[in-house]
Amino acid sequence: MVGPAPPELGVRVRVGVQAFACALALALGSAATLCAAPAEAAPAVAVSPLNGTPDASPRTQISFLGVPANEISQVSVVGSRSGRHSGKLESYASSPGASFLPARPFTQGERVSVSAIVGPAHHAGRVSTTFTVARPSGYRPAPGRPISLHKAGLVQSIVSQPELQPPDV
Repeated sequence: MVGPAPPELGVRVRVGVQAFACALALALGSAATLCAAPAEAAPAVAVSPLNGTPDASPRTQISFLGVPANEISQVSVVGSRSGRHSGKLESYASSPGASFLPARPFTQGERVSVSAIVGPAHHAGRVSTTFTVARPSGYRPAPGRPISLHKAGLVQSIVSQPELQPPDV
C-alpha cells in the first residue's frame, strides 16, 4: 500500500519539476518568469475561531495571530444566512496580529466562512477558517416561575464577595 509522500519528498519533487521547467524554458528562450528564485513560504498565522468551531458567539471577532495588521488584506467574511460582512481590522498593541470586527452580528446557527491574504508582498498566502455560530438552548422558564439556583449544591458562595454566587461545576 502506497501512502502520501513525506513533506520533504514533496518539496524535492516540486523543486525538481521547477528546475526541469526552468531548464526547458531556458532552452526555449522564455525563462523570465519560470526561473525566478523560489518564493519564501507565507508566514505561519493562527486564525480564530478555529476551523470547525461549533459554538462561536454571534458577536465573535475573527483573529489573525502572527502577522502584523498591515500584512493582512482581502479579508472576506460570509455567513450562510447573513451574507457578506463588512467590518474593520484592528491591530493588536502587544503582539503581531489583528482582529476583524464585523459591523453586525452573525445569525445564530449559520456557518461562517472566512479567508484573507496574509504576509509581506510577494510572500503572502491565503488563510481560511469556517465555523458555526451557536444557537440558544431554547430553554425558557414557565411564566411566573423564576429559576432559583439557591438550592443546596447549585451555587457556590464566596466569603469575600457574598453577592457573587457562581454556579457549582
